[in-house]
Amino acid sequence: MKKVGEGGFGEVFLGLWNGKKVAVKILTIKHTKYKDNMDKFINEINIISNLRHPNIVLYMGASIYRDNYYMITE
Repeated sequence: MKKVGEGGFGEVFLGLWNGKKVAVKILTIKHTKYKDNMDKFINEINIISNLRHPNIVLYMGASIYRDNYYMITE
């Protein structure tokens, strides 16, 4: 994956899934704000997973396993 951006609590990488380019957002947890950042990330997943509009990127999935949090969008 190629890193394409970085934000307040995550990094975004360009990935490939079933031959299609996707964005993979990876939560980077700071120990001092662990719970707060995790809650914001899960809230973002809850919001974007219910949106369907041509001007908003399509939510494709997420993975929350141990301390690894990923969100995949088109």
